[in-house]
This record gives sequence, structure tokens and C-alpha cells, in this order.
Amino acid sequence: MPRAAEKKTAQSHGCNHTLATRIPDVRPPIPVTRAEASNHLFDATSLAVLLDPGRWRLVTSLFPSESTALDDRPHRNWRLRHTHAHPHREFMMSLAGDALYGHPAGIIRCDPGTCLYFDALEPHDDGYPVHVAGARHLWISVARGWVHARQLFPRGGHMEQPLAAVSLGVADMGFDAALALDRCRAEAATDPRLARLDLGAVLQALIARIVDSGWRSSAEPDASHRARAIAAVREHIAENAGAGVTLGGLAHLSGYSRFHLARAFRAETGMTLRAWIDRCRLERVQELIARDVTMEDAAAEIGFSSASALSRWCRRHGTSWKSHRARTDAT
Repeated sequence: MPRAAEKKTAQSHGCNHTLATRIPDVRPPIPVTRAEASNHLFDATSLAVLLDPGRWRLVTSLFPSESTALDDRPHRNWRLRHTHAHPHREFMMSLAGDALYGHPAGIIRCDPGTCLYFDALEPHDDGYPVHVAGARHLWISVARGWVHARQLFPRGGHMEQPLAAVSLGVADMGFDAALALDRCRAEAATDPRLARLDLGAVLQALIARIVDSGWRSSAEPDASHRARAIAAVREHIAENAGAGVTLGGLAHLSGYSRFHLARAFRAETGMTLRAWIDRCRLERVQELIARDVTMEDAAAEIGFSSASALSRWCRRHGTSWKSHRARTDAT
């Protein structure tokens, strides 16, 4: 084959010319039709990041991070007023743009491929500064039995969410991601190398299922997503008995705004978020009394600042710790 034709053939396959002349490309064509097909969640630029784990840089407090923290004074000052924490875990994958984000490891520059992992109750940025624009971030919230994913486009201090969110249960995932992350945290104390492998495996499994959901025939119907999201919120509150739960944290978990979540929760369950939290706390109080747990330890588990705070809460709800214990002892 003439060199000119050889060069043209190499370029047509997207290969380096020198390599192509040494080793003819006899591999079958890569089946890219699905990747190039319409994905109702991600564009081609985002898919290029998500489908290439070699581009990912994982930042976590469980082991040494793969990105260096920055000392950015304006962002550090902004964080003083915009930080939160919640019981569920989160991943944030940067798909486009360049933005700073506060993590327990420090202020991290998030360009495409940067992935931040937030363990339970780790303080991190709540929202984005007003100057952030042009970024696209995939947020993955993980609670027991559920995974929710949504893309956020920060602009002017607000978080736009123009695309559909994704809700996945254990049956969709094939495993409980929250339990897998529990194992990562346990391993980090004994062998960070295993924790790194397991955390990376969990992240890849999550991304695979989320991306795959974008190739389905259509976006998940809104009613179906709402039912899944509210079910996850209910189970998350019940698991934690309201400890550490805030409306903002639940909104992150569900993928809804605070107002939309409150309205959707009532529409799905017939009760308010506060009423459900109180019911779960009362049930947990009864369980703790049955286990002969002290009032001080119960207050810490349910999320109260002290035993007296728990006692006051019980009285406001028409009961008392002593009356619960008396009924339990009589039974």
C-alpha cells in the first residue's frame, strides 16, 4: 500500500500513524452505535468521562486523595456560611467545566473526571458560589436500599436540573450500595488499599447502572420516579430515626427541591415529613426502652443534644420516657 494511502487509512481509524504502520489495525470495529445513540441523560462529552474510569480522580477522606487541595481564600470564606452534612453518602462526578468545591480533604478543583466522595455526616459545601457557571456535575446519593442520581448545572448561585433524575433500588443495582460503602469505611481503618479498590468498584457499578438507564427507551415516568424517591426518603428517615436529618439533606437525597420534596412526600404518604420523623422517633424510643438503653444513650442515638431535650420532646408528643418504660416493664 502506498504511504499516502496508508497514512489516510490510519487517520480514518483514529490511530497514531506511526503505530499503525508498525502494527496493522486488524481489530473488529468498536461497537460504538449504542454510545453514540441518543442517551436521554448524558451528552457525548459526559459519556466520554463516565465511560472512561482511567480519567477519574477520586477524592475521599478514607485514604490519600488523588487531587491536591487548594488554598482559595474567597471560597474558604464562602464555606463558612454554606456548609452542611447529612447521614446519607454522596458522590459528585464533574462532567464539564471547572469549579471549586469544599470537601473534608480541602477545597478541590473539579474539572472533568474529578470525583468527590462524601461519607456519612461529613461536612461539605452546600450549593455553589454565584460566580460558578458552565459546570456540569453528576450527584449520586446513596441510602440503604436506594441510589438516586441527578445532574446539576450551577449558575448564579442556583442549581439548575434540566434533565430527569434516576432512582435505582437494590433489584436494579444487584447489590446494596450503602452496605458496600459500610465495608469501604471499615477497610479504610485496616487496609486503605482494599478500601480504594472497593470504593472504586462501587463507583464504577453505580456509574454503569446510571448510564445504562439513560439508554432505555424513554425517561422514567415522573410518577414512578416520585414514588421511588419518596420511598427512599421514608426508609432513610426510619433507619436513622431522624438523627442528623434535615430538609436540605433529604432534598439532596431525593433529587427534589425542599419545597417540591415536602409537597411530594405529603402527596405520596398523606402525612408531612415532620409527622413521619416523629413517628419513626417514637418507634425507636420504644425499641431503645425495650433494650434497656439509658436515656442519655437514647438521646445520642436519636439525634438529641441531651437527655433533657429528649424528655421535653417526649412530653410535647403526649408521652414520657418514664411512661414508656413503665408500660414496657409491665409487658
